[in-house]
Amino acid sequence: MDTEVEGSRRSLALLRQTLQEDEDLVQIVRLKWVKLIRPALVFLALVLAALIVVTFLPFSFVIRTTVSGVVLIFAIGFFIYHWLYWKDEFMLITSKRVVLEKGVFSRSTREIPLNKINDVSCQQSLFGRMFHYGNIEIASANVKGPEKIQCIPEPLAIRSLIATVSTKEPTSKASSTNVTSTTQKVSGSLVDDLERLTALYQQGMITASEFQAAKDKLLQSNSHPSEFGF
Repeated sequence: MDTEVEGSRRSLALLRQTLQEDEDLVQIVRLKWVKLIRPALVFLALVLAALIVVTFLPFSFVIRTTVSGVVLIFAIGFFIYHWLYWKDEFMLITSKRVVLEKGVFSRSTREIPLNKINDVSCQQSLFGRMFHYGNIEIASANVKGPEKIQCIPEPLAIRSLIATVSTKEPTSKASSTNVTSTTQKVSGSLVDDLERLTALYQQGMITASEFQAAKDKLLQSNSHPSEFGF
């Protein structure tokens, strides 16, 4: 999936602030445009009400114009607010978390760690199936109720993506840690054995030839790849 942010500069700035240094961005999910249908219907209803006021109410022209102007200003402001809210509302899926960002004048951020997610469910209406959107609910161990995100594009694909990312294990880091630990243990054991062998030689307990043969045997056995877990 495409990971570009198709939003305002504010969205890009918020994205840079949200991501941590040790996590990778997997997907940015912008909400479907259908979330603006209800505000658009309210806007059209208010515009119609303003036309009715200025045309049919039995008041003076000044009063009718004033009332209809107030209604129009409210309608425009109402729609612009919801448009800005939709424009800067998105969901981030990272290698560690699901982050929900929304808000216009004040900003709200919700975080759900991937290792705390218990279930991700999806709901699609007939209209949603036609226009490829739906709602998803994320149930996690650190939230009292499921987190519901509406108007998600391709909700089945997003649910599958969250499930896939949440089940991944950091195998490379674990493998590197195990190899380092094993190498340190082997190296420490080799040094201890060489020190004991040297002490025996210096005390005259073994001959020079026996010391050399035992040292060669130690070095050969500890340099074998299987000793390092490779």
